[in-house]
Amino acid sequence: YASIDEVPAIARDLDGLCRVLLFTGRAPYAMALALGPSLHATLDFVPHSAIDLYRTLALVMRSSGGIVPAFVVDTIDRSVVEEVCQDLGLDAPVQVLSLDTATGALRDTDEVIGSHVAAQRSGRAVLSLTCLGAVGQGLLELGIPVRGIEHTRSTLHHAITRASLTVRKYEAEGSKASVVLLRPAKSGRSSVGVPDLEGYAQRLRGALRRTPDGIWCIHTTYGVLEALLRSGDTGIPSDWAAGFGVGATPADAEDNARRALQLSRPGRGLATVLADGSVIGIEAQGAMSYRLRETDDQMLAHARGVGLRSLTLARLAVALRDLDAESFTVSELAQAYGVEPRSALRLLSRLEHAGIATVRGVDGSPGAGRPRRVYRVDLDRLVPSRSETSP
Repeated sequence: YASIDEVPAIARDLDGLCRVLLFTGRAPYAMALALGPSLHATLDFVPHSAIDLYRTLALVMRSSGGIVPAFVVDTIDRSVVEEVCQDLGLDAPVQVLSLDTATGALRDTDEVIGSHVAAQRSGRAVLSLTCLGAVGQGLLELGIPVRGIEHTRSTLHHAITRASLTVRKYEAEGSKASVVLLRPAKSGRSSVGVPDLEGYAQRLRGALRRTPDGIWCIHTTYGVLEALLRSGDTGIPSDWAAGFGVGATPADAEDNARRALQLSRPGRGLATVLADGSVIGIEAQGAMSYRLRETDDQMLAHARGVGLRSLTLARLAVALRDLDAESFTVSELAQAYGVEPRSALRLLSRLEHAGIATVRGVDGSPGAGRPRRVYRVDLDRLVPSRSETSP
């Protein structure tokens, strides 16, 4: 795209074609993320890593006789910048500009440009290093010395491999057992529309049966179910309520479908309970969004007790599905959740305080920089089941 303002429109166009949308930086990624439930694809971005900074500093040294002048850098986490400078025997940068604001939003381009300009015009720095194309262009127009930090081939290869693995994961999950449960929206009408249900079962490539308690059940696969959800038209016969469930076994899927059926009440839309207990809600307009598995008073109280918003807990549950919740680092969580490492560290500190996250050990070898803590999150405590939150 010629301008970052085109990102939302392009993301919408690609959403129906791609399982993963991979952006080259946090700024376009954040713009697509702001579209919220209107996008169904998994969103990810290529983070600027230590190796990108190593390459940029090497180019600076090559062009300046082996000397790196006092510089200011943006986007890359401060701890990563400091470690790179230590490895190269360089002084720490004059300033490391974070893109995150106190509210969690990203700083706008003009603010980042202003910080670079202030650092240089004050005499504290003589070179700016930026990960943002718009910032680099703005500084050039102002006559401020700047060099862009570009992704290395290694960084891009790693990101594309990660995106490819996500697609493969979706393909594997597509074969998971899934169940659709249906019952009359109004009591006393259990025999109404049964022929419609048989046609609906054929659409889902499943078989229709009736459970002992009078609820109609269709067994299918998650791939079929997800395609239905992505279309925005669930096709549920009129006057029928439905709940979608996914599980490791048909029995688990049916249990989750029953929970979804309980959640699918007027005003709350259709619910799908996934294998890990998280919920996808589909509203009347067909938009898909991740939510907590329950939004009643008990679940809201649980979120308050943890010290995080319910939406944050829901997003964490979704992000942790892409990680090994038994063993991950701050950087890995930051990448999956879409924030900088220090923001992810704050989240983990809250979870540690609540007894949900624990430190399992450290990861790192001698001479490879500071060891990184390895964390574990108890997913059952992060988003407990209804029985655990009910009085």
